Amino acid sequence: MVKEGLPPLGAVVLSDDPRRTLLLKAAMGQQAGNSKYVFVDTGALKWPQYHRFLKSINKALWPSDPAKEREKIFSDNELLDLIAQMAATNTVYYLHPSFGYYFELLYQEPHGLVYKLNPYPTNALICPPLPKELLQENEDFWSRAEQEEIKPLLAAIRPPNTDSGFISSFMMRAHLDPIVNRDVLVLAELYSRSLDYWGVEMQKQSRLPEAANHFATALELNPENIVAQINLECNKMLQSGRKPAASVSKSIEDQFGKYRNWEEVMRENGPFDEPKFCFEQGRLHARFQLYRQAATQFSTSQGTGPGSSSSAFVADAVIRP
Repeated sequence: MVKEGLPPLGAVVLSDDPRRTLLLKAAMGQQAGNSKYVFVDTGALKWPQYHRFLKSINKALWPSDPAKEREKIFSDNELLDLIAQMAATNTVYYLHPSFGYYFELLYQEPHGLVYKLNPYPTNALICPPLPKELLQENEDFWSRAEQEEIKPLLAAIRPPNTDSGFISSFMMRAHLDPIVNRDVLVLAELYSRSLDYWGVEMQKQSRLPEAANHFATALELNPENIVAQINLECNKMLQSGRKPAASVSKSIEDQFGKYRNWEEVMRENGPFDEPKFCFEQGRLHARFQLYRQAATQFSTSQGTGPGSSSSAFVADAVIRP
């Protein structure tokens, strides 16, 4: 369903997750005439050799063609200029929700499982709210995806019923766990990350029951999605009319041990929408001079009443000691 959100006339398709790129290219390889799409691994863009490779396979569709003798890696500023140039002359999409210096120039507009990158309005610090039509487009997409993709995926990742009989007894004595196809698990994790992102967007719109459903499904797909777990707990408090707590249980914090840093937590699981974590996420962005993305986390534009986004309460964390 990834390709549904891409424009039929072609686009530059960016990703910092090679798994998604490979899955999409495999799916689109079954169709003819896909040369109009330029697939770019942003993690490899610093290497001149990669630019020459993209030029060789995409011809005029790829603007950068460094001299053969260039070995110096591209600087962040050079890559920012390149992405800005492409966005001015091409339709540019990202394959998954993300963050970083590209998103200081361009903001993400969700279309199902892909995200169109648009320039910020003049003098705007944060991205504009999503139009009602786009909200409905995405809700319709996820309703369809739940029936066509997610339910079969959940059935595939759940272990078979071995509660009785010889197989169950043997597996218990041998200390064996049911085996699930690794590719299916990867796909479930990718859907989980996108569902968490969309749950946050719905929560910003005060559509709390829909947001809760998305967070819950994200957790079904990936029970280790700690961000979706935190967001769902926050959502329950909002629906009960209470202010989300400024802290989380120690048991939740312990699970961060599997990640090396906050950046990895968000890249693997999606964005937070809980006061403490929004504040920390904003601080992380500010530390790396990602001021627009930091401002988004600190934004109080949604108000502070029941049913509003929890990110609206971040102001309390900013102004109070």
